[in-house]
Amino acid sequence: MLDPLVLVRAIHIAATISVAGVMFFLAFIGEPAFRSADKGGPIPALVRSHLARIALISLACVVVTGAVWLVLLAEQISELSVTAVFSEGIVGSVLSGTDFGYDWIARLVLTVLIAGILLTAARSKSSHATARRSRPLRVCLRTPSMWGQASATT
Repeated sequence: MLDPLVLVRAIHIAATISVAGVMFFLAFIGEPAFRSADKGGPIPALVRSHLARIALISLACVVVTGAVWLVLLAEQISELSVTAVFSEGIVGSVLSGTDFGYDWIARLVLTVLIAGILLTAARSKSSHATARRSRPLRVCLRTPSMWGQASATT
């Protein structure tokens, strides 16, 4: 039988890769191309909005699977039921007392930042405004805790 933790981690990593693909494309390929082609045409705004929608759906999946991953890991570490994990504060202990918890919090903060960048990029009609907003995105993409799965070990 397939371990639920393995399945959740696989979905989480796939969703993270989807977000990373969109973000790398926008930051390093899309926006430079849009700047040179942005002559008031509708294509850059249309592409941005579609890619932002894909990334936001993937980010929602990242958040949900990340939360489930946290709970399943806390359950596995404590060897208690899911209800006991919540009632006895095991999830909080995992978040505040393990490397996985620290990385989980860092990923959550970066996920919120990326969601904000995506929402503003999707509404932007100008490549120049989006390029300015994408600078924090490039920092996020270079942050190892965003994409590193080293903390996945138990």
